[in-house]
Amino acid sequence: MSWISPRIWRSTESKFNQDEPLDCLDVYTQKVLAGIASQGFDAIWMRGLLWDLIRSEIYPELNGAKAGERIANLQKIIADGKGEGVSLFMFFNEPMNLPREHEFWKTHPELAGEPYCEPDLDCDVLSICTSTPQFKEFFTESISNLFDDLAGLGGVILITASEHQTNCWSHRARRSIGDPFLDKCLVDVECPNCKDREPAEVVGELIGMWQTQAAIRNPAPKVWAWNWS
Repeated sequence: MSWISPRIWRSTESKFNQDEPLDCLDVYTQKVLAGIASQGFDAIWMRGLLWDLIRSEIYPELNGAKAGERIANLQKIIADGKGEGVSLFMFFNEPMNLPREHEFWKTHPELAGEPYCEPDLDCDVLSICTSTPQFKEFFTESISNLFDDLAGLGGVILITASEHQTNCWSHRARRSIGDPFLDKCLVDVECPNCKDREPAEVVGELIGMWQTQAAIRNPAPKVWAWNWS
């Protein structure tokens, strides 16, 4: 199976719902990476949260306090993995929502997008509207800086619907397909910027921003996208 590449491994010691970039050096040691390679794998993947990794000058209030430490850890994983022939892929479900009461909305109400509320999960959030020019400038800046900081990254794996509330269509559906969960999502989109756009147009625009920034790197990180739901 050596012709199949990448052959991606994920350690059971790496906790998806915790802070993987902050803890990754304890999980993916040089010895572990060498062991992964010896078993015929040539890549690993872990979860990333953009707010935890970016260094935005446009909206610096969204920069995570330990972003520099996380980036440094991932840089070491990339360097150590390169020595073993194991590349790093990062999983993203972006742009992540912000709680409805977040201070960001008080200073940037123009970016408030689709609301999403699930009382059973203590979830009451707003999307950052991805159709606005301000968001597109910010997202391009963030992706560009991320690819610069993580030179040698194997690629990104993007989930574009379901999961967390991200774009304004991520928990909304345009038409019934007979799926019990998705048919609950046949709700009119409130966001004035996105309600008359097709979901595929909104999602395709986001994937395109990742792809555009990846394509100007050498080597270019792979960009994989899956709508999940």
